[in-house]
Amino acid sequence: MFRLESVLQLKDEEAVRAMVRKHIVTLIKPLFIAMILIVAPFFFLFPLFSLGIAGVVIFGILIFAGAVWAFRALFLWDADVLILTNMRIIDVDQNGFFSRNVSEAALSAIQDASWSKKGFWQTLFRIGVIKIQTSGATAVLEIQDVGHPERIHELINETRQDAPKINANETPVEKDRRSRIRHIAALLEKADDSKVIEVETMLEKQARDKSVETLFSQTQQSMRSHQTAGSIVAKAKWPLFLMANLAVLLIVGVATVRESYRSWTLDGEIKNLESKAQALEGRKMQLSELADKMQEPSFVEKEARAKLDLQKPGEHVVVLEGMGATSTSWQVSVVATPPPASDTMSNPERWWHYFTDAN
Repeated sequence: MFRLESVLQLKDEEAVRAMVRKHIVTLIKPLFIAMILIVAPFFFLFPLFSLGIAGVVIFGILIFAGAVWAFRALFLWDADVLILTNMRIIDVDQNGFFSRNVSEAALSAIQDASWSKKGFWQTLFRIGVIKIQTSGATAVLEIQDVGHPERIHELINETRQDAPKINANETPVEKDRRSRIRHIAALLEKADDSKVIEVETMLEKQARDKSVETLFSQTQQSMRSHQTAGSIVAKAKWPLFLMANLAVLLIVGVATVRESYRSWTLDGEIKNLESKAQALEGRKMQLSELADKMQEPSFVEKEARAKLDLQKPGEHVVVLEGMGATSTSWQVSVVATPPPASDTMSNPERWWHYFTDAN
């Protein structure tokens, strides 16, 4: 995150009065885009994973792009800052990770400071623009989208009044302090006691008033420093808190993706096994029906007649003869099946007929 030492080296007796950043509302748009890039892939988790490795790569790229976008927005917001010290004002413009422009001007060189609000949203969120006119090389310093610009403007004017002013047209006149003190002492010697006591009382009163004024100014400056430090610490804490939340969201997202991918894979395997089980169940039913049919005598008889050309003993074959398939006149002839001839030959006669081919 932003470090003051990277852009500013404090001089002797120089102290930071305030560090002003852009309003927090300016982070809504980039963080919203980052949230869309991070959250949107979870709504298309299964369609992306159905693409295989390409879908997983696309999912990871979107998550990484969202995280980088959020980090960039926080980095630019934290590094783009206006620094006000008791001697000068520094404007740090952070345009990217590797682009930074720093402009500064002495408080004595500030000629005019103004602020403005334009539009509904700037008025609603108290956002404005501060312009500082200087007499140096940087003619105008412009700070956009700061919160409560009227307070920043008042703080700049107060710091300008407290800063030492140098008038180039004034010629310093050296005076002999010792001679003046001796002259005053000579006058007091000639004056009566009442005048001496009156001068002494006046000098003591002036010394006391100066001491009280010095103590009051130191106390007020210390309180302002504590308030400024407190505001700086408070502003520096919440980006870290937001980054921690984004890190937690990223970790939870990765864990969710892993579990979702595992669940999606298991669901695919379960559906595949269910389809196989249904196919086996259908095959089982077909085999069961076939087994039941094979137990029926009519089915066995039908298969024996159709595939083995078998017939029952004493059964006659009926042959239908006609002129054609559409003919209505048929001639029926019954062919009697001759009874099987009785075999009265002995075994030697059968062997003789086998080798001599005798009929």
